[in-house]
This record gives sequence, structure tokens and C-alpha cells, in this order.
Amino acid sequence: MISPYNWGMKKLCARCFKPVESTSRGRPQKYCSAACKQAAYRARNGLGVFPPEMRFRNQWTRRAGKRPIQVDGTPASSTNPATWASFDTVSASRTGDGLGIMLGNGLGCIDLDHCLRAGKLTDWAAAVLVGCENQVFVEVSLSGSGLHVFHLCPEGRGHRETRSDGGAVEMYSRARFIACTGQEWRGQ
Repeated sequence: MISPYNWGMKKLCARCFKPVESTSRGRPQKYCSAACKQAAYRARNGLGVFPPEMRFRNQWTRRAGKRPIQVDGTPASSTNPATWASFDTVSASRTGDGLGIMLGNGLGCIDLDHCLRAGKLTDWAAAVLVGCENQVFVEVSLSGSGLHVFHLCPEGRGHRETRSDGGAVEMYSRARFIACTGQEWRGQ
């Protein structure tokens, strides 16, 4: 079988399809550069899906479960920017079990708990999504039954509304940590 990175005799990068320099030692290379290899890794692990409005903020941390930690493993604080880092720094780290972002500086999140039932979006959650302006990214939450709706907004007080069907809507725009999955939700 001919693959995109081995077209005939010429090896091509599995990510950008530029020629790959052949080496006589070790495994055959799949990527033309370390940058392409890293980008492919991030895409495989859900890290490449975050939009620029999120990626280019120095509001990222690693996480241990739902708890924010710095790349050195010490606790991070949602109110202390000195404990945050760039997306590139946290995504290159192997500390903890994932990454997350701090809210504020114009980035907010609507956390929709228990809004996915058998993979389908509930009507109340669909109404929230339609009404949310300036959305930048929607992902499935760690539980797999909720959504995080990241959007651009001014900072304000947080709000939580519990629903009678077991769902909940939480809205935050400052001094909060959101554990990210990178599992983009595209509206099944």
C-alpha cells in the first residue's frame, strides 16, 4: 500500500508532504522536521485543535485531574498569573495528566453539565449554544457528558444554574480554571 509519506520512492513528510531527508540509521523518518513531528503529536493528542484566541494566551497550566498545576508539578492558582505559562510550554511538559486554561483577560467559559445524553445535545443546551455570542471553541468536558463553550467576553461575576433534569449551566469569565480535553465538539 502506498501511503502519503511514501509516494513511490521519494519519502514525504506525513504532515506537510515536503521531502524527508533519508537517514541510513534507525527507523525511517516520517517527518521533515522536529516542528512537523511536534505538530503531528499535538494533533493526535487533541492539543492542536485549540484556536489562536486560546493558544496565544499565557493563561495555560498543566492539570492533575481537575486541579491546576505548574509544569514543575507545584500547585497553580487561578488568581496568580505567575503560576501560568504559554500553551507551547505546557503542551511540551509531561507533568500531570493534561492541560487547562485560566479564565479572564477576555476569555470566558460556559460549562454545560450533563447536556449530552446518548451522544445527543439536550434542547436546553442547544438553546445556550445558539445564544452564546463570540464563541471560539466548544469541547466535550472530562466527564464526557458535558460541554465547555469558550467565548470572548468581558470579565464579570460567575453564575450557576442547576436544572431539574440533573443538568447545570455555569458561566465564568475570571479567576477560574477549566480542565481542557481538546476533544472538539462539532454538533453531532
